[in-house]
Amino acid sequence: MLIGGAGADTLDGGSGNDTYSYGSIADSTSTAHDTVKSFDTGHLLNLSAIDANSGTAGNDAFSFIGTGAFTHSAGELRAWQSGSDWVVEGDTNGDGTADLVITVQVANGHALVAADFAF
Repeated sequence: MLIGGAGADTLDGGSGNDTYSYGSIADSTSTAHDTVKSFDTGHLLNLSAIDANSGTAGNDAFSFIGTGAFTHSAGELRAWQSGSDWVVEGDTNGDGTADLVITVQVANGHALVAADFAF
């Protein structure tokens, strides 16, 4: 398990199935975002410890919306392609902007899908 703590980290698990875990939106922000390298089938981005809706009590899970734009609803998570990389963004307050940002460098042309995440 690799943990994305505070600051702009570069995480590379190498070969084998790896889990990249995040505990807070502060672990990877738009101004200090992490880069996950060599992500492939069998790897997992674990976001289950993050409260995806800051406006409610409890620990709400993200809702994966694919490559679509945010709809101003708290708890949305999207992934879109930027060149050969993917950008994962989460909106936790419903303002339509990313509060969580992670750049994912994929291996073997892997496209990020809901199964790549633990919510």
